[in-house]
Amino acid sequence: MENTPASEDPAGLGEVQEIVRRGNRYLGLIRTSASRCARKMEDRKKRAERQKEKLRAEYEARVDEAIIDEAARDAQRMADLCRQRKELDQQRKKLTHEIQQLYGRMKQDATATKERPELESSYMHRVRCLDEEAKLFETKCSQQHAGFIDAMQHYLHSRDKTPDVMSTPEPLTESEAEPEDADDMAEDPAADNAGAAEQNAAPDGDRCSVLQLQKNAGQDGPPDANAGAEKRNRTPGADNEDGSDQDARSRRKRARDNSTLPTIDYDDVYQGGNPKHMYQIVWFAPHSNSQSRIEAGWFIIRCQQHGLHFGSNGRNALASAAKHISGAEHKHLQKTHANVVETLGWRVQNCDAAKVEKNNAMLRRIPDNGPGIQDAQNGREIIYPEVGKPYITRDGGRAWVVMVLPLGGYFADLGVQGHFDDDLGCNPPRCFKRGPDGKPVFVEEILQWADGYQDGQPRAYERQYPVRFFNKPEKGPAWVKWVRIRDLRPYDSENPKHHKISGSLVARTHYRELLGRREEAWSYIHRQPDVTWWQCRDRSWGP
Repeated sequence: MENTPASEDPAGLGEVQEIVRRGNRYLGLIRTSASRCARKMEDRKKRAERQKEKLRAEYEARVDEAIIDEAARDAQRMADLCRQRKELDQQRKKLTHEIQQLYGRMKQDATATKERPELESSYMHRVRCLDEEAKLFETKCSQQHAGFIDAMQHYLHSRDKTPDVMSTPEPLTESEAEPEDADDMAEDPAADNAGAAEQNAAPDGDRCSVLQLQKNAGQDGPPDANAGAEKRNRTPGADNEDGSDQDARSRRKRARDNSTLPTIDYDDVYQGGNPKHMYQIVWFAPHSNSQSRIEAGWFIIRCQQHGLHFGSNGRNALASAAKHISGAEHKHLQKTHANVVETLGWRVQNCDAAKVEKNNAMLRRIPDNGPGIQDAQNGREIIYPEVGKPYITRDGGRAWVVMVLPLGGYFADLGVQGHFDDDLGCNPPRCFKRGPDGKPVFVEEILQWADGYQDGQPRAYERQYPVRFFNKPEKGPAWVKWVRIRDLRPYDSENPKHHKISGSLVARTHYRELLGRREEAWSYIHRQPDVTWWQCRDRSWGP
């Protein structure tokens, strides 16, 4: 049998073998390059560690021998950080360059990778591994850069100080302490001026309690006008001849007095009888045997840190706020009225008993769409929901945007089909009044609140409102449900985080259309005095 010439290869076995050889060669190059890269990075890391230890030992020796002073310590640290960051950047650039070379080789051998899918997968797997290593170095560089910035800011802040001050920071004294509630003071001009005189923060940032106030006040009465200047001229420890630090620490913790309490004018509280937030004005006068430095006067109680306005539900503002300050947010302060005023009190200026009665009378006639009530359980503000407006609640472990429905009648004026009796009127919650026959009581087609749940009554925060859940049409129809008032939160259409909540887009679109229909209806009513709102709602108007 004659041998087949070498040039004749009908099956193309030679070409396949050549592709296999080339693929194996490139796989070997990849493995060699990766191992070489890993060894290089490990060597660089070891060299950097040795250099860092050497520099640190040299630096410590120079400090111990007093060759360099304390003021140069931060500069030396900055130099170390710069070197470390530069080394990491170099390693990252070299690794990125090697990855680019691998991509180039893959493009050159595109034919082989197409005919050998397993070869291409091997390439991509190795490239992904190197990519992960590059990202790791990028993360290290970012962390190093953040540490570099922090150290630079510290160095710039402290480089003008003497070596003694930098090496041995002394504790805060009264004259150096930061004013308390600086954010609260900044919103009010009078409070801002008062905040300049406030020197009551402890080194750990805790607010002093009444017991600390009694320790600081002593039995010698209030300090005279020159007491602050004398304290600023003293050196730390000068008053402690017996070597005790307890008195020095107690002097740093001082409760707010009249000069540091924020103030607000009565007109800003009352706002012509239509305020954005209703405040209860209360009278506070310390007991005769109390060491409180707060003078008697009219106050509103407001926690600006947590956005709470106490007393707006008709309950005593001092009692409600006392429970709030006893929580962990305020370091478990004692539940006393003095602590409440010292911590959350705002002194009302230009106020008298007649004005107080006029302001507090508003709290006894809050409408259903008023600004809010207070949760008596945890001091949290609870809103009075407005019919037709979107809110946020939770159902089934998810957050939803819902629309509050009216407590009776048709839903047509909200752009929704249906009637209250269809799904909600048969068995309403116990917060609504029921007649002798056990059926719910309606007045002009509106459900009535039961005793104890009406405005200003103790259980008003336990009310429930009907809401409509918004859902995308392709995911099923919307549904209605009773929701507790304490589970409703305001919805902000301008907040990007609220846009991610389920039903947000549908709710925004529906509410925008609802406002447009209302504006159109009211505009037509103004042009046609004989047309009523109910005719507009039923679409029995227009050409």
